[in-house]
Amino acid sequence: MQQKQNQQEEVQEDTQTEEVQEQQQKQEELPPMTQAKRQMLKFFLQQWKLKRQQGNQQVQQENIQQEEQVQDKQLDNENGKQESLVFTREEYAQPNFWDDRYKEHKGNFDWYVEWPQLQKFLSDGPMKIDKEAKILMVGCGNSKLSEQMYEDGYQNILSIDISETIVQRMQEEARKKNYNLQYRVMDATQLPFEDKLFDVAIDKGTLDALACGDNLLALKLIKEMDRVCGSVLIISHSSIQKRTNLMGKIFSERQIFQAKVALSGQSELINIIRTHQKGKPISHILKNKEALLECLRQFQMQQLQNKIDETIVEVKLENNQEEIQQQNQTGVYDPRRQSHCFIYKIQ
Repeated sequence: MQQKQNQQEEVQEDTQTEEVQEQQQKQEELPPMTQAKRQMLKFFLQQWKLKRQQGNQQVQQENIQQEEQVQDKQLDNENGKQESLVFTREEYAQPNFWDDRYKEHKGNFDWYVEWPQLQKFLSDGPMKIDKEAKILMVGCGNSKLSEQMYEDGYQNILSIDISETIVQRMQEEARKKNYNLQYRVMDATQLPFEDKLFDVAIDKGTLDALACGDNLLALKLIKEMDRVCGSVLIISHSSIQKRTNLMGKIFSERQIFQAKVALSGQSELINIIRTHQKGKPISHILKNKEALLECLRQFQMQQLQNKIDETIVEVKLENNQEEIQQQNQTGVYDPRRQSHCFIYKIQ
């Protein structure tokens, strides 16, 4: 029995020895890895690592984009509904538009130009306004023009606007400063005053806003200002052809003086950004650093080149029809590209 068990163990050992020998023989038969195969394997491993890194970077980039989209939505929500919309021309002519806008936006804003740029025209020459004059400031909005003129010695100013929100706010600001300025809620196309109660009406942007909707409203505004005031001063960013054509329907036999004035720095920058954004909200420029820097570069160049002829000349209304036809043939007028506005004084 013991002898049989020993024989089985010897057979098992011989079998294991044969298997080991066969494996060694097979390994010896395998050809050694050539240098070319080693380089190919190395290249494969490098490509695999590279693709893996690219995949990780793509995932990281997608995560960053998702975070930016969330931040953009949060920014739009924080800025409110008005900041996320692009307004149409027609909206500027709607009374409710301005009341809603003033509820959303605090602080002051001056369209086109500010008092320091207007002062030299209104202090001397054919556009002069006496400091004792009784002034009607039409569509005052949140402009500081009434306050600045008051500080410069114009003590008799009534400012009107169709927005109750802004009238209350501006009146409160004047009260805090102890300024004897009056603000009243009023529709400038239907003034409750008797004829020629004021010496001069000043409009900066109201005519442009109403003309965005219906020229009939714009004409009613001009007629009412002319009815209650001895003279009318209009500051407009529209083309001189459009404005003189509109005024010519009412003031065909009146004397009109006109001057071209460079936009304020703030207005110029806004126009450049609006042109660059091509219909997108202005606030979106803050999300694009390169676009913002490009707008600032254009702004600096424009400020250097902005040598506007600011001489006062008398407008000849009858000579403008040919210019209007030429403008219609050359294309649509884009006021965003205009780096100046016009002052008109109707005597």
